[in-house]
Amino acid sequence: MKEMIYKLRKNSYYYLQRITGSKQIYHQDVIKRLKDIKKPILLEAGAADGRDTERFARLYPRVTIYAFEPIDKNYKILQNRVNGLTNVKIFKLALSDSTGTAEMNVSQIVGQPDEAATSSSLLYPELHISKFTNIAFHEKETVKTITLDDWAEQNNIDHIDAMWLDMQGMEYNVLKASKIINTVKVIYTEISLIELFKDSVLYTEYKSLLVSLGFRVVKEEIHKEFGYGNVLFIRK
Repeated sequence: MKEMIYKLRKNSYYYLQRITGSKQIYHQDVIKRLKDIKKPILLEAGAADGRDTERFARLYPRVTIYAFEPIDKNYKILQNRVNGLTNVKIFKLALSDSTGTAEMNVSQIVGQPDEAATSSSLLYPELHISKFTNIAFHEKETVKTITLDDWAEQNNIDHIDAMWLDMQGMEYNVLKASKIINTVKVIYTEISLIELFKDSVLYTEYKSLLVSLGFRVVKEEIHKEFGYGNVLFIRK
């Protein structure tokens, strides 16, 4: 849902917070919980056009960012944006609960075909279509998928300190299938209150999973009228 968020923030960074009554979650909310780690690792899934990637890299040069973006158009934009940022490593992959290939439902801002497709999902759009009428899903793209643990093994990663997840309903599937999740200290994640994407796990069940893994909620940014939100979890 980044298309809507960025559009609303053009005139006022606090506009979305004002109309929803939500607490805004900032990049610094994650960074401050990593300050005692000498060389922290941050994994970002659903990097899209790399706005968040670049912001983390510039705000906190000590962090190493592993950013995932499977959509071809987005990946090229991401590449250009982070070019020269030595603390960023990018992967043209979709994190999933299986390793192989899958069809991605590619989003597009109506009337702006050249903009990054930032609501694309491995899941089929359901209520998302009626809730976000400025976003269409006319195309599919075959992408490479990988589980979190397979990726970590292939890249000799034995821990992850923080995660920044914007995966349009796939977050639960990816984390439930993972063992390396037990090393994570901070998770910022998008959540769904309604079935925006078919078979997506809703917030109550998703939260229960993370609580069972030792996390607690420290900040919620909930947008009830749109049926989704963002939540910051930290390990207890």
